[in-house]
Amino acid sequence: MYEDAEKKMEKMPQAEIEVKETPPPSYEESEAIYMQGSSATHTPKPLLTLVSLKDEDLRRECYRYIKSNFSYGSRFIDEMILTEIWNDCAFLYILESMAETRDYANNIVPYTGPIKEGPEDDSGSPPYHWEIPVRVPAEFADSRIVTEIPHTGYIKQCLGCYGQREHICNDCTGTGKQRCGRCNGIGREEDDCRCMRCNGTGQVACYDCEGRKIVMCVMCKRSGKLKYFDQLTVTWKCVKCSEISNTSELPLELLRRVNGREIFKDQGITVQPLNFPNNRYLNELSARLIGSQNSQRDVRIVAQRHSVIAIPYTRATYIWKRKKGQFYIYGFQREVYFKEYPQQYLGCEEHKIRKRKSAYC
Repeated sequence: MYEDAEKKMEKMPQAEIEVKETPPPSYEESEAIYMQGSSATHTPKPLLTLVSLKDEDLRRECYRYIKSNFSYGSRFIDEMILTEIWNDCAFLYILESMAETRDYANNIVPYTGPIKEGPEDDSGSPPYHWEIPVRVPAEFADSRIVTEIPHTGYIKQCLGCYGQREHICNDCTGTGKQRCGRCNGIGREEDDCRCMRCNGTGQVACYDCEGRKIVMCVMCKRSGKLKYFDQLTVTWKCVKCSEISNTSELPLELLRRVNGREIFKDQGITVQPLNFPNNRYLNELSARLIGSQNSQRDVRIVAQRHSVIAIPYTRATYIWKRKKGQFYIYGFQREVYFKEYPQQYLGCEEHKIRKRKSAYC
C-alpha cells in the first residue's frame, strides 16, 4: 500500500512541488565565510550540514513514520507541497570535570611502635591540607582516599586500660560469673529439679571474659598505647553537565535520544571555552558552564574535558489544504517529529480505509 502511494508521488507533476533547498556547506566552509568579514548581506546558512535530505527522502520517512500509527493518514504525504527544506545541526555540548575536595578530622588508632609517649615525628610542622601531594585518578570517575597528615601523630597512654592492656570485665564486674539464663539464677527448673546448666548454683561462667574476670582492652587492642593524628580525606567527584543549542523547535529530550557525530573534543587540567567563529551561542554556553564549574568554593578542578556532538536535522516547511506547517527529520536514525500531525482520524476509521485500499492493490 505504501509502495503504491510512493508510485503516485513519483507520477506527481514536478511543477506542483516548489522546493527551496539550501546548499549544504561544510563546517570549515561556514567558518571561512564568517572569517572573511564581508559587509555584504548574506542569506542565513546552516551552521553545519551532515545529512542533506531531499523531497523524496522526506516523504519516504513520513511513510515509515505513519506505519506505526493507524490514526495518521497518508493522503497528507501525497498532497503536501514542500516550500522549504532546511538541513542543519543541533549541537550537544558536554563538559566533564574532576572536582577534588579535601576534609580533615581527628582520629585515634592503637599504636604498637617503640615510642612510649610524645610526638611520633617532630622533624617538621604539619603542612596545609591542600599542600599534601596525592595521586589523582586517571579516569573520570568518583573516587576517595584517606591518608594521615604528616607530623601530626602523637602517642599517649590508653585511657581505657591506663596502659595495662587489660581491664576488669564490665559484664560480670570482675566476678567471672553471671546469672544462669536457664533457671534465671534460682538453681532449679520448673519441675523443681536441679538446673543442669549451673548445677544448682544459679551462676555460670561469664560469657564475655570466660570466667577470667578481665578482658582485653578493645580501645588499644592490648597495645597499651594510642596514636592521635589528623586524618585527610580526599574525594574526587566527576561532575557532568550538558546543553543543546541550535535546536529550532525540536524538543530537547528527543534530541538527546538520537545519535550524532562528535566534531570536537579536548582535555586537560582545565579547558578553555569554545571559540567557533560562526557559533557565538555555543561559545557563550561553553564559557558559562566552564565558569560555573571552575568557580566553586573549596573545590579544585584536577582534570577537565569537553566535547561537541553535532546532531543532524532537517526542517521541512509545507502547505496542505491552504495551511502552512513544519515537521522535522532528526538524528542519524532519521526520527520524525510533528508537533501535531495534520491528517488524523478518530478510532479505527483510518485502519478500515487502509485495509480497504490494500484489498484493491
